[in-house]
Amino acid sequence: MQPEWKEQYYPGTEWTEEYVFTAILTSRQTPKLSLEHNDWKWCHVDEAIHMLRYADNVEGLRRCNDLVQGAPYGLRQGHSR
Repeated sequence: MQPEWKEQYYPGTEWTEEYVFTAILTSRQTPKLSLEHNDWKWCHVDEAIHMLRYADNVEGLRRCNDLVQGAPYGLRQGHSR
């Protein structure tokens, strides 16, 4: 866990579980951001992966992309499980 996040959690917390959500939209929508986020943009998944800082977030985005594209995770883009 990054030092800047430790004060948000109980003393002694060393890790948090990541949750990933995905949705299929019929048109471009403007997302409503939580306080944790301050910006967003629509982009290709490859561009988004390069914008991410943490490996767990990259993994989550790849899994969501595979789900949306209809491929079982690990079969698209040469991912390994």
